[in-house]
Amino acid sequence: GGIPAGMTKIIASGYNAKTVLKKCLSLFCPLGAIFSLLLFSLGNNIASLQGNYLAGALYKAISPSVFVVCLIGCIRGYFQGESNFRPSAFSQIIEQVVKAVSGVIALLLVKGDYQTKAFWACFAVTFSELFALFFLVVYYRVKSAKVQNNKTSEYKGAFDLSYKEILRVVLPLTLSSLCVPLASFLDTFIAVNALKITFGEQATAVFGVYTGGVDTIIALPVALLHSFTLGFLPKMQTQENFSKSLKYTLYISIFFTATIIIFAPLGVRILFGSENEYRSLLITLLRLASVNVILHSSLHAVAFLMLSVDKQKFSLLFLFIGVIVKVILSLTLIKIPKINVFGMIISDAGCYLVALILNLIYIKYIKKIKLTGNCNENNFSRSRRRAKFTFGKSA
Repeated sequence: GGIPAGMTKIIASGYNAKTVLKKCLSLFCPLGAIFSLLLFSLGNNIASLQGNYLAGALYKAISPSVFVVCLIGCIRGYFQGESNFRPSAFSQIIEQVVKAVSGVIALLLVKGDYQTKAFWACFAVTFSELFALFFLVVYYRVKSAKVQNNKTSEYKGAFDLSYKEILRVVLPLTLSSLCVPLASFLDTFIAVNALKITFGEQATAVFGVYTGGVDTIIALPVALLHSFTLGFLPKMQTQENFSKSLKYTLYISIFFTATIIIFAPLGVRILFGSENEYRSLLITLLRLASVNVILHSSLHAVAFLMLSVDKQKFSLLFLFIGVIVKVILSLTLIKIPKINVFGMIISDAGCYLVALILNLIYIKYIKKIKLTGNCNENNFSRSRRRAKFTFGKSA
């Protein structure tokens, strides 16, 4: 998840885009292959630790996606660094459409028990990633052919890039991208066991209402706004562009939050049916969790500013602190019968809010980041020089 944003930053700083792509592929593809093999090999063990051994087969079905996503991330980062976000947008749309259609086909047409249907529904994720990769590879080859036919070069004034420089930028972003999923992964151990105090044998189902219902819907506007703020990254170094990014993100996220609150019953009826026994609970959870659209999206915008001024390691630190807060709140609140599953909303909001506040305090008071310079094509995107920025009163 951190690869595209890291490559966007590196390429926008003046490095040769094709060199960045080749080196990132040679670095991250072997890592992706290793983690795919680990997930495939340890899937049964992970499922047993979670108290649901039947999920082991699902980990195996989805394990190839890890490797494929590394390839996808590198190609998306290549185009984004050139301020071309169309391939990323199209590939994401294709990925989601194929995932949805093939998943529904798996659930409706595959014969067998729920475990068999779930296996093929998870494999639909792997299939959708392969489809998105195919689109990106074809797009890249077509674009490269056009460049060669025109006998022009888009990469002037570029210089060599080391693996150390790649890791310096990408690793904090990768770890940042890992923090929230890791916290959600820990919830599978914390929440299900804690919810059993209130819901007994229905604990796994209630947990699924939140992760499969609430998280799924909330993630859509957050993903849209993440892509929107990422579009500002190549030119985030000006105060005007950062202000625009944060302002537009805030306005749009408020609109999405209001939309979710108003249309939650309709959305739940369309997506999950009117006969669902957890319908009322899902609507209530969804309305309360909608505030996380604002918090999470604003955190993305501020984190991209930290990246643009090479302070991504502090953004990672603040997010890690937020995750610690989330885990503490989950351990404390979910087991309280009167709070139960609503503790998951509070813990998520606490994570994003703490990380956001710490980032803003760092920007405004500790380092007093002041952004300067005109982000034109000559002095930013195609220059050997780093984008200029000042801290405090220093020019």
